[in-house]
Order: sequence, then C-alpha cells, then structure tokens
Amino acid sequence: MGMTDRQESRVLLRSVIANAVMGVAGLVGALMSGSTAVLMDSAFSWVAFGTALLSCWATTVVARPSNERFPLGYTQFEPWVNAINAIKASGFVVGADGRWYGDNDHACWGP
Repeated sequence: MGMTDRQESRVLLRSVIANAVMGVAGLVGALMSGSTAVLMDSAFSWVAFGTALLSCWATTVVARPSNERFPLGYTQFEPWVNAINAIKASGFVVGADGRWYGDNDHACWGP
C-alpha cells in the first residue's frame, strides 16, 4: 500500500527541514574545527536539501490534473527530477576528490 500525496509531502518536508539543520550544523562544525571532511559532509546535506526541495515541488506538480497543455498529466516531471538528482549526486561524487578543492594530500585517485 502506497503513501497518499499528503503523506509523501509531509515526509519530504521533514527531509527538507532535517537536511537544512544538518547542513547548518555541519557548516558551523567545519568552521570551528577547520575540517574539510566535516565541510564535505555539510555540502552533502545541502545537496540532499536541494534534492528534497526539488522532490517536494515534483510531488505537488505531479498531483495536478491533466489540462489542455499537458493532456497526459504532469507525471513527465518526475523522471526529469530524478535525472537532475542523479546528475547532482554524480557531480558530488566526482567533486569529493580532494584535488578539486586543493587538498592534494587526500585525493582519492592518486597524486
């Protein structure tokens, strides 16, 4: 049994709030400690925040009834949101390599 649109929106809103809190906490922790690992964790939380926010938008758009402009409905936006989220996640993985932000001592793929 699946979730209703209202339940899904509530879960996504909680995710948006939790990721924003974790992003702020991670940023404060990174500034206090000077740790690039904590900074990267904060960046991941902000990426997850954006992903959840985009998913919230998609949930409301997909629930709209079909109309003259979109006779088959708005469900086409869901795959686009998933593609954008996949690109963001892939970019984050590539960006996690230390040499992209000057940390050559901890680069993942060799010197």
